[in-house]
Amino acid sequence: MENYQIKDYTVNKNTKGITYEKVVEILKNYNRVKDRVLLLEYEINNYTPIVSGDDVIYQMTFNGLSNQDNLHYDTEQIAMSYEKKADRINIRHKQELEDEVCLLKAGNERLNYYIGFLTERQAKIIRLIYFEGKTITEVSLSMSLSETTVKTTRRSGINRLLEMYSIISC
Repeated sequence: MENYQIKDYTVNKNTKGITYEKVVEILKNYNRVKDRVLLLEYEINNYTPIVSGDDVIYQMTFNGLSNQDNLHYDTEQIAMSYEKKADRINIRHKQELEDEVCLLKAGNERLNYYIGFLTERQAKIIRLIYFEGKTITEVSLSMSLSETTVKTTRRSGINRLLEMYSIISC
């Protein structure tokens, strides 16, 4: 098993489930996460309740066949109780969306922060390949590097990211 020395920390390559493959997955999902955040933010800003109080009351009046003024008091109280429950469900649902946005944003911000600690070449290659979708060949041509150098630099950058994720996961 391979170990890395970073400052005063010794980091095992497979610490706490963080693997090289997991870091690559995080990089590959970066743009998908950004897109999901945008979609969720739209849903939050244009939130439509999943259950309305009127729907609940309508159901309590036996599918709208009886007149609301003639509802039995107990039935009306039950309907109002369900209306409050519907409000709580909607609030919880919206909060879950907001929580997911926060987690997704934090993950991408963390990745960007860690990339800031890579060498300039490593960071550029990782951004071009994973964030902009460039191929190894395209990156090697645009940076005037051999494909082998691009692959080696990418691998060393991912290993450095792995070290950073592993330190925090300890």
